Amino acid sequence: AAGTFLVLFLFTHLLVNRPVRAMIRATRAIAAGQGFRGLDLRQADEMGELGRAIDTMGKEVLSKQAELVRQKDRYQDLFEHVPCTITVQDKNLRLLSYNQAFAEEFHTHPGEYCYKAYKHRDEPCDNCPVIRTFEDGQPHVTEEITLDRDGNRRTFFVSTSPMSDEAGNITSVMEISLDISESKFLEEELERSRKKYQAIFSCIPTALFVLSRDDLTIQELNARPQSLYGYETG
Repeated sequence: AAGTFLVLFLFTHLLVNRPVRAMIRATRAIAAGQGFRGLDLRQADEMGELGRAIDTMGKEVLSKQAELVRQKDRYQDLFEHVPCTITVQDKNLRLLSYNQAFAEEFHTHPGEYCYKAYKHRDEPCDNCPVIRTFEDGQPHVTEEITLDRDGNRRTFFVSTSPMSDEAGNITSVMEISLDISESKFLEEELERSRKKYQAIFSCIPTALFVLSRDDLTIQELNARPQSLYGYETG
Protein backbone atom coordinates (compact mmCIF):
# COMPACT_ATOMS: atom_id res chain seq x y z
CA ALA A 1 0.00 0.00 0.00
CA ALA A 2 2.82 2.34 0.91
CA GLY A 3 4.47 1.61 -2.44
CA THR A 4 1.25 2.28 -4.32
CA PHE A 5 0.78 5.54 -2.43
CA LEU A 6 4.32 6.59 -3.26
CA VAL A 7 3.81 5.82 -6.96
CA LEU A 8 0.55 7.80 -7.00
CA PHE A 9 2.23 10.68 -5.20
CA LEU A 10 5.11 10.78 -7.70
CA PHE A 11 2.69 10.43 -10.62
CA THR A 12 0.56 13.29 -9.36
CA HIS A 13 3.59 15.45 -8.58
CA LEU A 14 5.28 14.95 -11.96
CA LEU A 15 2.25 14.98 -14.25
CA VAL A 16 -0.11 17.34 -12.42
CA ASN A 17 1.31 19.44 -9.58
CA ARG A 18 4.60 20.47 -11.17
CA PRO A 19 3.05 21.34 -14.59
CA VAL A 20 0.25 23.28 -12.91
CA ARG A 21 2.73 25.32 -10.85
CA ALA A 22 4.79 25.97 -14.01
CA MET A 23 1.69 27.16 -15.86
CA ILE A 24 0.67 29.38 -12.95
CA ARG A 25 4.14 30.98 -12.94
CA ALA A 26 3.98 31.40 -16.71
CA THR A 27 0.53 33.03 -16.72
CA ARG A 28 1.56 35.39 -13.91
CA ALA A 29 4.68 36.37 -15.87
CA ILE A 30 2.57 37.00 -18.98
CA ALA A 31 0.07 39.08 -17.00
CA ALA A 32 2.89 41.12 -15.45
CA GLY A 33 4.46 41.66 -18.86
CA GLN A 34 7.86 40.45 -17.79
CA GLY A 35 9.84 37.35 -16.91
CA PHE A 36 8.16 34.96 -19.36
CA ARG A 37 10.80 32.84 -21.13
CA GLY A 38 8.59 30.14 -22.58
CA LEU A 39 6.84 27.07 -21.16
CA ASP A 40 8.06 23.64 -22.21
CA LEU A 41 5.93 20.79 -20.82
CA ARG A 42 7.15 17.57 -22.34
CA GLN A 43 3.82 15.78 -21.94
CA ALA A 44 1.56 14.29 -24.58
CA ASP A 45 -1.65 14.48 -22.52
CA GLU A 46 -4.21 17.29 -22.02
CA MET A 47 -1.88 18.99 -19.51
CA GLY A 48 0.81 19.17 -22.19
CA GLU A 49 -1.68 20.60 -24.71
CA LEU A 50 -2.70 23.26 -22.20
CA GLY A 51 0.96 24.09 -21.53
CA ARG A 52 1.69 24.46 -25.25
CA ALA A 53 -1.32 26.76 -25.64
CA ILE A 54 -0.06 28.93 -22.78
CA ASP A 55 3.41 28.95 -24.33
CA THR A 56 2.03 30.10 -27.70
CA MET A 57 -0.11 32.76 -26.05
CA GLY A 58 2.83 34.03 -24.03
CA LYS A 59 5.08 34.33 -27.08
CA GLU A 60 2.39 36.23 -29.00
CA VAL A 61 1.84 38.59 -26.09
CA LEU A 62 5.61 39.19 -25.78
CA SER A 63 5.83 39.90 -29.51
CA LYS A 64 3.02 42.44 -29.33
CA GLN A 65 4.53 44.02 -26.24
CA ALA A 66 7.88 44.36 -28.01
CA GLU A 67 6.18 46.03 -30.98
CA LEU A 68 4.32 48.41 -28.67
CA VAL A 69 7.59 49.32 -26.99
CA ARG A 70 9.20 50.00 -30.39
CA GLN A 71 6.27 52.19 -31.44
CA LYS A 72 6.35 54.04 -28.12
CA ASP A 73 10.06 54.70 -28.54
CA ARG A 74 9.54 55.98 -32.09
CA TYR A 75 6.72 58.30 -31.04
CA GLN A 76 8.73 59.49 -28.05
CA ASP A 77 11.66 60.23 -30.34
CA LEU A 78 9.41 62.20 -32.68
CA PHE A 79 7.82 64.01 -29.73
CA GLU A 80 11.21 65.04 -28.38
CA HIS A 81 13.03 65.98 -31.58
CA VAL A 82 10.52 67.57 -33.96
CA PRO A 83 11.57 71.18 -34.76
CA CYS A 84 8.65 72.76 -32.92
CA THR A 85 7.43 73.06 -29.35
CA ILE A 86 4.82 70.58 -28.11
CA THR A 87 2.90 70.73 -24.84
CA VAL A 88 0.07 68.69 -23.32
CA GLN A 89 -2.21 70.74 -21.06
CA ASP A 90 -5.08 69.98 -18.70
CA LYS A 91 -8.35 71.92 -18.37
CA ASN A 92 -6.69 74.43 -16.07
CA LEU A 93 -4.02 75.07 -18.73
CA ARG A 94 -1.32 73.48 -16.61
CA LEU A 95 1.54 71.76 -18.44
CA LEU A 96 1.26 67.99 -18.06
CA SER A 97 4.20 67.26 -20.35
CA TYR A 98 6.26 68.90 -23.08
CA ASN A 99 9.03 68.07 -25.47
CA GLN A 100 12.71 68.93 -25.38
CA ALA A 101 12.35 71.94 -27.70
CA PHE A 102 9.84 73.53 -25.33
CA ALA A 103 12.01 72.85 -22.29
CA GLU A 104 15.04 74.46 -23.94
CA GLU A 105 13.05 77.43 -25.19
CA PHE A 106 11.05 78.34 -22.10
CA HIS A 107 12.89 76.78 -19.10
CA THR A 108 9.69 75.91 -17.23
CA HIS A 109 8.52 72.92 -15.20
CA PRO A 110 5.54 70.51 -15.21
CA GLY A 111 2.50 72.02 -13.51
CA GLU A 112 3.27 75.56 -14.67
CA TYR A 113 0.47 77.44 -16.42
CA CYS A 114 1.02 77.61 -20.18
CA TYR A 115 0.28 81.34 -20.35
CA LYS A 116 2.85 81.93 -17.62
CA ALA A 117 5.47 79.92 -19.49
CA TYR A 118 4.73 81.37 -22.91
CA LYS A 119 3.95 85.00 -22.17
CA HIS A 120 4.64 85.57 -18.45
CA ARG A 121 0.96 86.34 -17.98
CA ASP A 122 -1.07 85.84 -14.81
CA GLU A 123 -4.26 84.87 -16.65
CA PRO A 124 -5.17 82.96 -19.83
CA CYS A 125 -4.69 84.62 -23.20
CA ASP A 126 -7.68 86.07 -25.03
CA ASN A 127 -9.27 83.64 -27.48
CA CYS A 128 -7.05 80.80 -26.22
CA PRO A 129 -7.15 77.89 -28.73
CA VAL A 130 -6.63 75.31 -25.96
CA ILE A 131 -9.71 76.55 -24.09
CA ARG A 132 -11.72 76.49 -27.33
CA THR A 133 -10.67 72.90 -27.98
CA PHE A 134 -11.77 71.88 -24.47
CA GLU A 135 -15.10 73.63 -25.08
CA ASP A 136 -16.01 72.27 -28.52
CA GLY A 137 -13.70 69.25 -28.91
CA GLN A 138 -12.35 70.54 -32.22
CA PRO A 139 -8.79 71.39 -33.37
CA HIS A 140 -8.00 75.10 -33.67
CA VAL A 141 -5.23 77.14 -35.26
CA THR A 142 -4.07 80.66 -34.54
CA GLU A 143 -1.05 82.94 -34.55
CA GLU A 144 0.41 84.05 -31.24
CA ILE A 145 2.91 86.84 -30.60
CA THR A 146 5.17 86.76 -27.55
CA LEU A 147 8.53 88.06 -26.40
CA ASP A 148 11.60 85.91 -25.85
CA ARG A 149 14.03 86.26 -22.93
CA ASP A 150 15.88 89.04 -24.78
CA GLY A 151 12.73 91.04 -25.38
CA ASN A 152 12.53 90.23 -29.10
CA ARG A 153 9.11 89.66 -30.64
CA ARG A 154 8.36 86.07 -31.62
CA THR A 155 5.48 84.85 -33.75
CA PHE A 156 4.17 81.28 -33.46
CA PHE A 157 1.74 79.33 -35.59
CA VAL A 158 -0.29 77.37 -33.03
CA SER A 159 -2.35 74.23 -33.58
CA THR A 160 -4.35 72.33 -30.95
CA SER A 161 -5.75 68.78 -30.87
CA PRO A 162 -8.01 67.13 -28.26
CA MET A 163 -6.82 64.03 -26.39
CA SER A 164 -9.59 61.77 -25.06
CA ASP A 165 -9.92 58.85 -22.68
CA GLU A 166 -11.60 55.51 -23.51
CA ALA A 167 -15.02 57.00 -22.77
CA GLY A 168 -14.46 59.83 -25.27
CA ASN A 169 -14.03 62.54 -22.64
CA ILE A 170 -11.41 65.19 -23.43
CA THR A 171 -8.82 64.91 -20.67
CA SER A 172 -6.07 67.06 -22.16
CA VAL A 173 -5.14 69.07 -25.23
CA MET A 174 -1.95 68.89 -27.25
CA GLU A 175 -0.67 72.25 -28.46
CA ILE A 176 1.95 72.42 -31.24
CA SER A 177 3.69 75.74 -31.82
CA LEU A 178 5.90 76.47 -34.83
CA ASP A 179 8.14 79.53 -34.75
CA ILE A 180 7.39 81.56 -37.88
CA SER A 181 9.14 84.74 -36.70
CA GLU A 182 11.62 84.78 -39.58
CA SER A 183 9.03 84.23 -42.30
CA LYS A 184 6.77 86.81 -40.63
CA PHE A 185 9.65 89.30 -40.62
CA LEU A 186 10.30 88.65 -44.32
CA GLU A 187 6.60 89.04 -45.06
CA GLU A 188 6.54 92.41 -43.31
CA GLU A 189 9.74 93.47 -45.10
CA LEU A 190 8.20 92.56 -48.45
CA GLU A 191 5.08 94.56 -47.62
CA ARG A 192 7.19 97.58 -46.66
CA SER A 193 9.20 97.23 -49.89
CA ARG A 194 5.98 96.96 -51.91
CA LYS A 195 4.57 100.12 -50.38
CA LYS A 196 7.86 101.93 -50.92
CA TYR A 197 7.98 100.83 -54.57
CA GLN A 198 4.33 101.84 -55.04
CA ALA A 199 4.98 105.29 -53.56
CA ILE A 200 8.02 105.88 -55.79
CA PHE A 201 6.24 104.49 -58.85
CA SER A 202 3.23 106.75 -58.30
CA CYS A 203 5.24 109.93 -57.71
CA ILE A 204 7.65 109.77 -60.67
CA PRO A 205 6.77 112.78 -62.94
CA THR A 206 6.98 110.64 -66.06
CA ALA A 207 4.38 108.37 -67.55
CA LEU A 208 5.26 104.81 -66.59
CA PHE A 209 3.62 101.66 -67.86
CA VAL A 210 4.13 98.02 -66.96
CA LEU A 211 3.26 95.95 -70.03
CA SER A 212 2.48 92.29 -70.51
CA ARG A 213 5.26 90.45 -72.34
CA ASP A 214 2.80 88.38 -74.33
CA ASP A 215 0.41 90.95 -75.80
CA LEU A 216 1.72 94.32 -74.50
CA THR A 217 -1.46 95.01 -72.53
CA ILE A 218 -1.03 97.49 -69.68
CA GLN A 219 -0.65 95.73 -66.37
CA GLU A 220 0.14 98.75 -64.21
CA LEU A 221 0.68 102.49 -64.60
CA ASN A 222 1.33 105.55 -62.49
CA ALA A 223 -0.68 108.78 -62.23
CA ARG A 224 0.96 110.72 -65.13
CA PRO A 225 -0.76 109.05 -68.11
CA GLN A 226 -4.10 110.57 -67.09
CA SER A 227 -2.81 114.15 -67.10
CA LEU A 228 -0.62 113.69 -70.19
CA TYR A 229 -2.86 111.57 -72.41
CA GLY A 230 -6.25 111.59 -70.72
CA TYR A 231 -5.87 107.84 -70.26
CA GLU A 232 -7.82 106.33 -67.39
CA THR A 233 -7.61 102.81 -66.02
CA GLY A 234 -10.67 100.93 -66.06
